[in-house]
Amino acid sequence: MLKIRPAQQYDKDDVLKFCVNTFDWGDYIDQVWNSWYSDPNGRLIIAEYKSEEYTKQLNAGRQSSTIVAVSHVHLCPNRKMIWLEGIRIRSDYRRRHVATELIKKMLEYGIEQDAKESAAIVSANNVPSQILMQRNGFVKISKWNYFSGHKTQNGLSTNGYKVRVANLGDINGIFKYLKSSEIFKLSGESYVDMWRWYPLDPTTLHHLITNKIVLVAENVDSSIIGVVIVNKDDGEQFQILYLDANANQLSVLKHLVIYAINLDYLKIKEHERLQIFSPQVPFVHSVMKYIGINQCEEFLLYKRKI
Repeated sequence: MLKIRPAQQYDKDDVLKFCVNTFDWGDYIDQVWNSWYSDPNGRLIIAEYKSEEYTKQLNAGRQSSTIVAVSHVHLCPNRKMIWLEGIRIRSDYRRRHVATELIKKMLEYGIEQDAKESAAIVSANNVPSQILMQRNGFVKISKWNYFSGHKTQNGLSTNGYKVRVANLGDINGIFKYLKSSEIFKLSGESYVDMWRWYPLDPTTLHHLITNKIVLVAENVDSSIIGVVIVNKDDGEQFQILYLDANANQLSVLKHLVIYAINLDYLKIKEHERLQIFSPQVPFVHSVMKYIGINQCEEFLLYKRKI
């Protein structure tokens, strides 16, 4: 018998036993367990399998069950969408529809919170997870590149275009640009924050600009021709969360990226780690190569209505 329930702190050790070699480099569940467990806008969920002997053992005063899966659901800041993440199934309990039951429980949480949409990210190489999402009614919205490397060239030039930190007076101009941008459409009208893809709407943009992490590139007539959203996370890693310039403006994109990684107030040091998320467009690879980043992974963004 399978039971899906909110996780308890005492479940942690059992869960981490099967969250070890999920990826080539290991797994991250041990790093996020405490924050997910205490998430005021989310729920950490586990699947517990109770054997046919459970009732007999319970009657005899003994309880025996096995933790076989875990996942986390998070209510996005706009409170209209939930984010599904961290689905892990113990290897000997796969192909028993456990992941589907976890997804059902996470969607129930979304309904409780009056959310209207759900979303998740899946590696482009993870075909089983893609099939899982499709079978549960999710549709692929966009494809993203994730580039990682280190800052190695401080002498890259930003001459040629005006790039600056956006202010609140730029909101209308930025959205006018985004709504006409093919890259914005390819992104699913989303940006990334802590490996969660959120809708990039006017309210969110206002918040991001207030925190001085939106940069714009301008033409000679002061019209906006490119947008980049940046961040420096708690681990002191520099991140580009969204990257956009006209498809025929490769040089604009270069200047945006170079300006971003040289921002004084972010204090990005030589050899510091860079993480760059971008909707998948061919010319982005040329920009990354130009700044010395060659490592790239691909991810698919899935969504469905609740």
